[in-house]
Amino acid sequence: MSGTITLDKKSLRQTLATKSAEIDAFTKNGIKDESGNGDLVVSVEDARTFRKLMNECKELRGLLADLEGHAEIKAYLDDPGSAPLAAQQGAAQLVAPRQYKSVGERFVESKAFKERATNGIMSDSFLVDEDLTSLEKKDIYTAAGGTLTRFSFGRVEQEPIVPRPYRTDRVRDLFPVANTNANLIEYLRVLGYLDGENNARTVPERETDSPTSVFGLKPHTRLKLAPAQAPIRTIAHYELAHRNTLDDEPQLRSIIDTELLYGLRLVEDDQVLNGDGTGENLLGIMRTPGIQLYPGPGLGYGQAGTPVKENDTKVDAVRRAATRVMLAYFSPTGVVLHPFDWEEMELTKDKNLNYILAINVAIGAEKRIWQMPVVATPAMNQGSSLIGAFGLGAKIYDRQQSNIRVAEQHDDLFIRNAIAILAEQRIGLTVSRPESFVKVDLTTAYDNTP
Repeated sequence: MSGTITLDKKSLRQTLATKSAEIDAFTKNGIKDESGNGDLVVSVEDARTFRKLMNECKELRGLLADLEGHAEIKAYLDDPGSAPLAAQQGAAQLVAPRQYKSVGERFVESKAFKERATNGIMSDSFLVDEDLTSLEKKDIYTAAGGTLTRFSFGRVEQEPIVPRPYRTDRVRDLFPVANTNANLIEYLRVLGYLDGENNARTVPERETDSPTSVFGLKPHTRLKLAPAQAPIRTIAHYELAHRNTLDDEPQLRSIIDTELLYGLRLVEDDQVLNGDGTGENLLGIMRTPGIQLYPGPGLGYGQAGTPVKENDTKVDAVRRAATRVMLAYFSPTGVVLHPFDWEEMELTKDKNLNYILAINVAIGAEKRIWQMPVVATPAMNQGSSLIGAFGLGAKIYDRQQSNIRVAEQHDDLFIRNAIAILAEQRIGLTVSRPESFVKVDLTTAYDNTP
């Protein structure tokens, strides 16, 4: 409270009445009941003004109370036969239990308001017996238009923000990721031998049966090479937040950052597997020309040319697909499955109803099947699986790793005291050896009905 005041009851009451009038004007103009249900709304600036006025009134009232206490002490000393002051204070404390009401209700029911209705002025201030911060509940987002303070019935108890659990298995985990400074990666996609012929053979130094004894002629093997390009694609999204909200809720900033980065990872998994290569999409492994198919053109057991055997299960299908990778002279390094398909494999039992794969889970080992690590992710379509040489047959290139940037220059955010939080990453995907991957159709691979 600025300035000086005279320390007597009359001056203090006059000053308190002036402050009370300011509060009265504030309650008419600063507080609005927009819902009609008693939920009062004030702006952040008005709330600060209200707190300042209330603090000044509390200070003035405290000074008045001190003067009145001093007068009581003098009266007590002048009249030794009066009741002890401690007993008087004890009786004053026997009041009704506290009831929590909205600020508006307490103001209307207050002595100060009723006195104003009778005399036209408030000789005493209206004091809120609860700190405003215990009653206010701030909107997290207000369309970048400012933080609202909503006063509602009863005491507001705010729980801490509980972050949701996140998907831990990622397709990226199967890759040794490379970095790049380019925005376009050109590479050759090797599709095997032309006409399927590997003409390599042993060659003598000289053709001894030739009349001229010429040097041995080496055979020619032609590869099927397809030039390909992998453009760097951007995955991004943003959220708006009010600066005051982030200041008041420090944990909220961490939650926003984490959620935005997590959203990038979800899209990345889907793009690496299923991107169709059109527009700004990556060309995912599952859609890359030249990858192998299992069980191939045939269907399940009983169809001509199918590799599926009688009593095959999904577990068998994964192993037989891994063999196709080996026949292409690559070592399979990972399996991608839908969680439902992985669940069925883990629940596979032998004839004695013993779980086949459960022993690995029981000892806390990593998820593996046929010695290959497993990534169970909803990014893979149920009923399909991908087995291959991740990292050798295909690579992920990071042009810009996932990151968070904050700016207030977007649109009119600056004048609204709001910020935009942007999460972004730039990646590319090359599949230089499509034959090192096998797409498994699990819906037919284990159909063992003759």
